[in-house]
Amino acid sequence: MTKNSSKTAGQISQELMAKDSEVCANNKIEVSDIRNEFNKDYVAKVESTIKDGLTKYTGDFYVVVEAKKERLMPNVIRNFIFHAPVCPTPHYDQTVYKYVRKNDQAEFLWSIPDKQTCEWMKTCPLEVPEDHRLLLQTVLDYYDDTLLHKAMTLNGETIDNFLIKEIYG
Repeated sequence: MTKNSSKTAGQISQELMAKDSEVCANNKIEVSDIRNEFNKDYVAKVESTIKDGLTKYTGDFYVVVEAKKERLMPNVIRNFIFHAPVCPTPHYDQTVYKYVRKNDQAEFLWSIPDKQTCEWMKTCPLEVPEDHRLLLQTVLDYYDDTLLHKAMTLNGETIDNFLIKEIYG
């Protein structure tokens, strides 16, 4: 059991908000600090979701991680991790893996950051640090619908089928 495991999210949130200006400038906590604090067991949760998915699906399936900010605690982000039989439509604050049963592996498909980060990266691509270039490409693929087409292809959908569903339900 870790030192912080008995603390509530609210207690940890208050502690982070009280940190000095090195960590907390203008009441903003770095996303990396939040993720480090709350996602120490991220891999274990993804693995648990895969194990559960293996009991529910006979073929390949998807593991989806959606990040949600707490309304009353702006520095708290919770990950909701679940499995799905089809590839989800890409959107902000989402990471998607495809579990390939025959290889017994989870393949990373994409990770889309929050809307503000995406818009900044799209608007100011030359300001994006070198070590974030892959993320920048993912953001650009999101905006030009490359990721949407990838999801549709993985689901066996075509743009014609997609438009028919949108029009006729």
